[in-house]
Amino acid sequence: MNRFLTALAVFALTNPLAAQERPIIMIDPGHGGDDVGVEHAGVLEKDLVLRLGFIIGEELVSRGYDVRLTRTGDYAVAWADRRGQAESIGAAMLFMLHFNGNEDTSLRGAEVRVYQAEPRSSHLASLVEAELKKLGAPAVTVDRDWGFLTSPTVPTVMIETAYMTNPVDGRRAQSPEFYRSVAERLADAADEFLGRE
Repeated sequence: MNRFLTALAVFALTNPLAAQERPIIMIDPGHGGDDVGVEHAGVLEKDLVLRLGFIIGEELVSRGYDVRLTRTGDYAVAWADRRGQAESIGAAMLFMLHFNGNEDTSLRGAEVRVYQAEPRSSHLASLVEAELKKLGAPAVTVDRDWGFLTSPTVPTVMIETAYMTNPVDGRRAQSPEFYRSVAERLADAADEFLGRE
């Protein structure tokens, strides 16, 4: 059993709050199955985001959230189902996890993609951007009118965590220490968004 699932099991047994009383955060590790995402130097985005998702989940569980993942293994999930899973369980927010890539290897940092016409998603994106800037690399918010970002009920952001194609970001993209820092930043954003600071 991986560390996230172990932490989730321990938390469920020791936390006095019923699951229904804890805010649900849905984590969507992008890609999966035949959809590998960015591939650079033999490293696949689909593998990195799954590892990152588990570590973010572990941090959120430790703070009292009920965490769900759209996938926990190497298989495909349809775009509509990624958003649909979050909507069907009444998630408080949806973090869609990705890593970036570009032929311009000087590009680095994070992009927070969001449908800015949705006020709650836009607010969540601003909090996530501010937190990710604390990691010592650029972070920008990008408006995207994409169907899977336009949930009417669940604030949704897609986080392109770092550029796998940049030498510095590429090392970070495979670092458990970096993953834990990202997890803390996203958990802080979630706390602020939900007024749980």
